[in-house]
Amino acid sequence: MQAQPQLIAAHEVGKWPRRPPSTADVIKYLMDQHGVTRADLVPILGAPSRVNEVLRGKKGLSMAMVQRLRARFGVPADILLPPAQPPDPPREQASRLTPRVRALGDGLRNGGLWPAGTLSHAYKKNRAHERARVLDGLRR
Repeated sequence: MQAQPQLIAAHEVGKWPRRPPSTADVIKYLMDQHGVTRADLVPILGAPSRVNEVLRGKKGLSMAMVQRLRARFGVPADILLPPAQPPDPPREQASRLTPRVRALGDGLRNGGLWPAGTLSHAYKKNRAHERARVLDGLRR
């Protein structure tokens, strides 16, 4: 009888893993718990537009903002910092790309018709079509 709740909990953790809350969610929670309004955050975060951007998750916090929030709410600074991003894959994994696919990408970048950053919409559609055609040829 006690195994069933453990199995359910293990299934839920596997199916819906917990994600750390965003910085904006943490600040909103702290505001709610301390009865602080957006206007009260203006001296801490800066202009009202900056408060809005931070609470919407569009802008991150500077270290000075983190220090002021930590002092105001009495919380550790690490909960106000964003979660660490996973590191980029090692270079060896990137080198295992199929040589033909890599050559296609290098040809488009280096010898393509358009310089980098000036791709038109039609060119992007054609490039996707060309990539699919090359991949189909590799599968045969």
